[in-house]
Amino acid sequence: MKKIIFVFVSMLCVLTSCNLADDDGVWDPMELRASTEMDASRNIKVPSTGATIQVMCTNYQTFWMESVLENGNNISQKKLDELSGSWFKLKIKGNVLTAEIYPNNSGKARRVDVGISAGDIFDGVKFYQESN
Repeated sequence: MKKIIFVFVSMLCVLTSCNLADDDGVWDPMELRASTEMDASRNIKVPSTGATIQVMCTNYQTFWMESVLENGNNISQKKLDELSGSWFKLKIKGNVLTAEIYPNNSGKARRVDVGISAGDIFDGVKFYQESN
C-alpha cells in the first residue's frame, strides 16, 4: 500500500511541478522583409504593370497562409501554402512567400491581404495595385 501511495504522490508531483512563469504561448513577432519597399503596416505597393514580390520571414523557418482577402472579400483556400486568384498567385515555400501580381487593366485599384501564421503568432501583408 505504501508503494502505491508513493507512486501516486510521485506522479502528482511530476504533473504539478510546472513553473507558472513559463513562456508557453509567448512567441516573438514575425520579422518580415520584402524584396521591394514595405511600410511599417506591412503594405506593399505593386506597379500597375504587375510584379513578382517575395516576402521572407527571418525568424521562423516556415509559415502558412491563415487567410486571404481579395478586395475585402474572403477567399476560400484549400491549401495553406498556395493560392491562385484571377489576378494573382501566392505560394509559400519554407520561410518565403512569393506573390505574383498580374498587370492591372481593370480600370480599378485592387488589393489582396494575406494573413500568415507560424503557430501562435499571426501577421500579414497587403498588396495594393493601381490600375493602368
